[in-house]
Amino acid sequence: MQLTDIEIEDSLDNGTTIMEPRPAPEAISGVSVDVKLGNQFRVFKDHTAPYIDLIGISTAGLETVVSRISQDS
Repeated sequence: MQLTDIEIEDSLDNGTTIMEPRPAPEAISGVSVDVKLGNQFRVFKDHTAPYIDLIGISTAGLETVVSRISQDS
């Protein structure tokens, strides 16, 4: 189900949808909400693989956690 920006705002207002913290109005556009999840992300070293299957393998050395300071927060 897709909600319009007005329906997203209404859904947040009446508690049908809960996002903590609530996104700023400028983050709600069309049928989407731009979210910021944090200031860290993972980079997989073998990024040329068609998929990453973590079942049954050692994940040591597979990923690197990268810290990044956001300039806009």
